[in-house]
Amino acid sequence: MIVALASAGAAALVAYRFRLLSSSGAVAATLVGAAAVIGGADWVALLLFFFISSTALSAWRSAEREQRTGGLIEKGGRRDAVQVLANGGAFAVAAVLSTLGDTGTWQAIGAGAIAAATADTWSTEVGTVLGGTPRLISALARFRPARRVASP
Repeated sequence: MIVALASAGAAALVAYRFRLLSSSGAVAATLVGAAAVIGGADWVALLLFFFISSTALSAWRSAEREQRTGGLIEKGGRRDAVQVLANGGAFAVAAVLSTLGDTGTWQAIGAGAIAAATADTWSTEVGTVLGGTPRLISALARFRPARRVASP
């Protein structure tokens, strides 16, 4: 446990120093990272892929993204604890539980959780820069949000 916390804490400290994480984000990232270390190398690889690719996409055309959104997106480039736990919490729980048995099920849950977080993060980072109308992946039709019906 000490090795897991120390190695994850070191990585979180580097991310904090590069202004990728807030202080609360660094604490949360330490916990999520430690859970991945406890789970094993495959868990660490998945988490690092998510973090590195999402960080790179956040930096890609960031000035243009800020100009396009005009402050509409409330979170900046530094990830806080809420974001870290929203994106990595279920993954971390699955990583730890995978050590207790039924490894395949927990690996599937963890991979699904990190895949969902990756899809959400990438779509936000790329979509805000490229713009355009969202499309339903199932039909490639333009997405039309449901109309709200006023309550009586």
